[in-house]
Amino acid sequence: MLSKALGESVKTGVSLRSIERNQDKWVINWNDHEYSYDQVILTTPAHSLSKLPLERSLHSALEFLRAIDYPPVSVLNLAFKRSQVSHPLDGFGLLIPECEKRSVLGVLFPSSIFQHRTPEGDVLLTIFVGGNRQPELATPDTEELLRHVLPEIREILGIKDSPCFIHHKYWEKSIPQYNLGYGQFLKQIKDVEKKFYGLQIMGNYKDGISLSNCIEQAIRS
Repeated sequence: MLSKALGESVKTGVSLRSIERNQDKWVINWNDHEYSYDQVILTTPAHSLSKLPLERSLHSALEFLRAIDYPPVSVLNLAFKRSQVSHPLDGFGLLIPECEKRSVLGVLFPSSIFQHRTPEGDVLLTIFVGGNRQPELATPDTEELLRHVLPEIREILGIKDSPCFIHHKYWEKSIPQYNLGYGQFLKQIKDVEKKFYGLQIMGNYKDGISLSNCIEQAIRS
């Protein structure tokens, strides 16, 4: 596991009691012990910050982040025999524009991009449904989702018969939306960081949603 490889620099199984500013230090109580730090970095999703045991003034200062839009998304992973799929799957995947009036937002071809994602002779598809375009189609009900998805991907990719593997993950809050006026959120984040010295707020709602964006944030910090 990653935590094991990083050794003592990472603590797991922690129960946070409080995160408070005390003069020039941050005092954090976890597992019923108090520890002092020069800096605190918050990396939870914006909609989860309210669950942290922050001091009242910081809770109030971060309340504006609850307004960030996180639409629901269903992510469906389906495996098929290579012989079932007529499309060569010779690419990263596909995006479906809104004008197509389909339920599927896009499809990735993980077994074409990475080795050893499936047994020999199988292919894997990752399908996205919902989002800001059609949030009502994202559902925790796998059977309902398959009724929407299977006819479309069969038509688009030339698929015969049923998948040999199904894995469905429903994200009630998925990717933060950088809607018009989003710069105001970024300005307010900087204002909070200035007010609470030693605090950094990081995540995919700040400087980009991709994994590479988050890594760049970490390096810059």
